[in-house]
Amino acid sequence: MFDQPKKQAIIVYGKKDEVFARYAEKLLNRKDDTESGVVGVKDGSVEFAVWDEDFYLQQKGIHTDQKILFIGDCKSLDALMPSLDMKYSQYGVDYGWAANKAAIYISNPKLRKDEYDELIAKLQETDIKAKDLKKKNELNEKPVGKVSVLAVAPLVAKIPIIALSIKDAYNDKKIVKQQQLFYGLLQLYLNDLQQFLEE
Repeated sequence: MFDQPKKQAIIVYGKKDEVFARYAEKLLNRKDDTESGVVGVKDGSVEFAVWDEDFYLQQKGIHTDQKILFIGDCKSLDALMPSLDMKYSQYGVDYGWAANKAAIYISNPKLRKDEYDELIAKLQETDIKAKDLKKKNELNEKPVGKVSVLAVAPLVAKIPIIALSIKDAYNDKKIVKQQQLFYGLLQLYLNDLQQFLEE
C-alpha cells in the first residue's frame, strides 16, 4: 500500500505572536499517537511552513488546497472573520475556520477573575505543564511589579521565556494572553485540527 500524501499547511502569525506559532509547530511535530489511536493530528501527516504575516501578504498564487492557520493579531482576519465557522470559544480565546483558512485569536482579553482562575486550573491539568514546563522546584521566581511570576524555560529554543504557571498574574495582559492562546492552541490540536486538515 502507498502512503497517503501529506497535508500541506502554513502557519501565519501576527506581529509579536511568533511564540504561539512556534508552539503550534511543536504540537504538529509531536510523536504522540498511541496503539489505541491518533492523538491530535496523525503523526507525520502534515508538512507545514511558519510565516509571519508580512511575508504571507507578499506571496502570490498560494495554492487553494493549502491549509492556512492564522494565529494571534493578524490583519488578514478582518476579511475572514464574517465567514468563520466557530468551533471553540472559551476563556477569551476563539477559533474556527472557513474552507481552507482557520484562525485562533483572543476575543476577550479581560477575563473575570473567576474565569481566569478556572483557566489557570485547566492549564495546570494539561500536558503543557507536564511536558513543557520545568518542575516547580526548578522554576526561578522573578518579581514583575507587585506580581510574583514563576519564569518558565522556553518551549522552543530561542523564543522568549513564557510564564504559564503563574501565581496571580491576573492584571498582566501579556501573561494572560500567553495563557489564553497556549491553552486554546492545545485544544485546537487535541480536538479539531485533524478535522480542519481533512475537510
